Amino acid sequence: MNALPVIGSYSRTSLVAIAHKSIPARRLLIALLNIALLHGGCSAPQSVRQSAPVSRPQPTAQALRDAAIEGRADEVQRILNQDPKLVDVPDPEGNTALIIAAGRHGRPFAIEFSQHSRCVQLLLEFGADVKAVNASGITPLLAVASFPLFPRTARVMLNGEPFARILDRVQVQSMQYILAKQPNLNAVDRFGRTALYYTALAGRTEMARLLLASGADKSIRTNDGATALDVAKRQGHDSVVALLDR
Repeated sequence: MNALPVIGSYSRTSLVAIAHKSIPARRLLIALLNIALLHGGCSAPQSVRQSAPVSRPQPTAQALRDAAIEGRADEVQRILNQDPKLVDVPDPEGNTALIIAAGRHGRPFAIEFSQHSRCVQLLLEFGADVKAVNASGITPLLAVASFPLFPRTARVMLNGEPFARILDRVQVQSMQYILAKQPNLNAVDRFGRTALYYTALAGRTEMARLLLASGADKSIRTNDGATALDVAKRQGHDSVVALLDR
């Protein structure tokens, strides 16, 4: 067998000694041995080949929230499989991963946008608190109803499909998952606005229908004294007005 060539200032003996000190050192050794195999034709010692476990960093609540922001459902599931206790750990503003996934937290054009509803579903399956509230009074239901508010006439296209249509589909799916867990339908944010108010404001007819069918109170007034019907009329959302004016 050819002798292992010296790599830098390391001989075969010193490299093997390093391998038994730490996992990073073992990784370094394996990389160096691979180079040696290409250039010197030697085989790595059996003990070294078998002693380089592949380790993943421990999951964190921040990693879970980041995955929720970006709609990376597979990553959300992987993290929760490793540590389910992270599911309701909030950020400094009180946002849990569920609130973030439901509202996309300001990043509606994330690459995996269409996977946000799957993230919501996964988080709920792992026991996420559907009644969690952040510092602004936003619950998961309020998040999905209120964020983001895109004009319904916007001509934004995503993968050949109107973005407004994708947005509605994802939000309706997310809302259905949340409603199935019996949230506080009439929770209000710091402005006194309910989920029904936000759907009326944006003209999201299907979401308004879901909320009304679940028992949402359409008589609640905001801090400014407006009802969901008032804002729907003001915005000219006739289909929502028809639902609320019965």
